Amino acid sequence: FENQEDTLSVLSGLTIRHASEEAVWCDGASPLIRDCIFADGIRGITCRDAASPFIRSCTFRNNEFPDNYHQSGAGVGAGLYCIVGLDPGSGSNPVLDSCIFEDNRASRGAAIFTLQSSPILRNCLFRHNGYPGFQTLGGAIFVSGGEGPLVVNCTFYDNIASTGSAMALQLDAHAVLQNCLLAYNRVRTDTNAVIRCQDASSVDMSYSDVFGNANGNFVGCLSGMEGINGNFSADPLFCDTAAGNFGIRGHSPCVPHHPLNRSGQLIGAYGVTCDGPVWIVATDGDDITGTGTYQYPFATIQRGIDQCQTGDTVLLRAGTFSGVGNRQVSFGGKAVVVTSEYGYDSTIVDVDLASRAFEFTGGEDSLSVLHGLTIRGAAEAAVYCDGASPTIDNCRLCFNVAAIDLWNGSDAHIVDCRIDSNMVVGYNNATGVRCHFSSPVVERCWFEANASLSGGAVYTSGPSAQPVFAACLFVRNGYADFQTSHGAAVEAFNQSLPKLINCTMYGNQAVWGPAVHTQDANAELSYSVVAFNQEHAYPSEGPIQTLSPGDHVTLICS
Repeated sequence: FENQEDTLSVLSGLTIRHASEEAVWCDGASPLIRDCIFADGIRGITCRDAASPFIRSCTFRNNEFPDNYHQSGAGVGAGLYCIVGLDPGSGSNPVLDSCIFEDNRASRGAAIFTLQSSPILRNCLFRHNGYPGFQTLGGAIFVSGGEGPLVVNCTFYDNIASTGSAMALQLDAHAVLQNCLLAYNRVRTDTNAVIRCQDASSVDMSYSDVFGNANGNFVGCLSGMEGINGNFSADPLFCDTAAGNFGIRGHSPCVPHHPLNRSGQLIGAYGVTCDGPVWIVATDGDDITGTGTYQYPFATIQRGIDQCQTGDTVLLRAGTFSGVGNRQVSFGGKAVVVTSEYGYDSTIVDVDLASRAFEFTGGEDSLSVLHGLTIRGAAEAAVYCDGASPTIDNCRLCFNVAAIDLWNGSDAHIVDCRIDSNMVVGYNNATGVRCHFSSPVVERCWFEANASLSGGAVYTSGPSAQPVFAACLFVRNGYADFQTSHGAAVEAFNQSLPKLINCTMYGNQAVWGPAVHTQDANAELSYSVVAFNQEHAYPSEGPIQTLSPGDHVTLICS
């Protein structure tokens, strides 16, 4: 392709093998190349002089560009080679979507080599590229100068290099990686890394999992990035890499609902492809004759959980679930997901004034998940946790005496929930989230109209209670007419330290401290809005009150 062809020129459905140069040459042209295999040759595709083809669902396999081939010097880019033309601004910027690069070999950039070019790579797999003897620089990708590639939702696995097993950059080059998975890549020496930067080169990485790589994960030019911009290091739980299945399991940290994955989107090239069984529960099911299928569902949530092994899912059909087996439901320490088919508006767990709906007392962690349910009518708490830290995601908890009651190191992850209209007659702690010696992370939750005579949305107690509330809304908590004595939004006691970041506290009502009230405790508010809250007894003291000597509330940019 060298006559300025565009995407109306199509190469589709071909296998091209044993090319003695490149299988496809694009010089200043941008055709559409789809569903092709480039194998066992010198190189798959060369892009030169502003060539920007769209390459979709292609496989580059077992190509080798040897050193000094046609006196070319070091072998580069056995899969894809992107270079400038005579004009320094004529870099080649192809777009690759859902491609596979495996078992390619070259001295630099065994899969891809870019020179002053900026390809876009989406949903691609880079597997086992680079010479087995560690002679490669940049096992998967080598970037030389320029802005470099944008890499989104790609998986890098078992690529091999002397340094930069996933990527190497030189000559002030730059690359961006988003929602990528870099796992079990190999380098030769202890001083080298999965991504190597030289000559003032740099990488921006966000929402990516870097795990199990030789000589460390967040080292080299990734140093300091763990825990920043949503990056983390955790076992991605691949399905079966030996069989070529690079999908992930349903409880992988790379799935969108996992608490480590702050992007809310998939990390890596492939989603869940080997999830455990899904057990169906329906209001017209039967726990005796049912088999947990769509045709013969179970009748109760507890029956579904009892059937589960680690990684399984209990799926609730639309309807209202109540009675025995749908209250005081125990996960029994299992890492399973209980979710609805159509979201919390259509799937209700009604405890009907029994004590609790769900109990987590078996050391459950974030892989035990409640998702997409409305939970109402609990006489004690909709969700009770003692020494357990489940994930509660996209749920509505309403019309309970308390929504979530956390005890003794229950550091749950509570995200995208609506917690409203939980009330109790008489003096009690808050009716939204109670943190007794527990430090949950609560993100993007809506607290509204939660009240007791002595609290509202959130209660914290104990020196180990340091919960974080991020991007939450607290609105109109506390009884009207100032029947709530203090802490309509947040009340902190007994050496606890709640932290609120990017939160809004509006229209909460109490006699004292309608937004925040402390007693022998402290609190922190950062980048938050506290507006139009109403205090009855001492209006001059404002919406935040510290009761005990030595208490303080720290405000940062609020």
